[in-house]
Amino acid sequence: MNQNEVRNKLELAAEIVAEAMLGPAETEGSWLLLSVDTSRYREPVQLQRIAEEILDELRNCPPAPGFEGVEIPGEGEREYREKTIDDGIALPRKTLEQIQTLSVRLGNR
Repeated sequence: MNQNEVRNKLELAAEIVAEAMLGPAETEGSWLLLSVDTSRYREPVQLQRIAEEILDELRNCPPAPGFEGVEIPGEGEREYREKTIDDGIALPRKTLEQIQTLSVRLGNR
C-alpha cells in the first residue's frame, strides 16, 4: 500500500466520523478524531445509519475508468473473510501437505 492509498483511507474515515457526528460538513473534513465519546453527539443507531448513508453515496459514485465500481476500504477483506468462513481457504495440495507434515512433526494431530 502506498502513501496516497493510506492517506485516502484515512481521509475517508475522517470524513465519515466528522459527518456522522457533527452533520454535513461546510468545509473539507479530511481530519481524524481519536478517542471520541460518540454518544455525546448522537445515538449509536443514528451514527450507524448516517455512516451507512455516506458509504452508500460513495458506492453509488461512478467508478474511475478501468474500474468496475468504487471500493470502500475494508469491505473486500470483510467479504473475503465471510466467504472463507463458509467455504474454507483454497490451498494448493503441496501447501496443505506441508502443513499436515509439520503438524504431525510437532505432535499436533
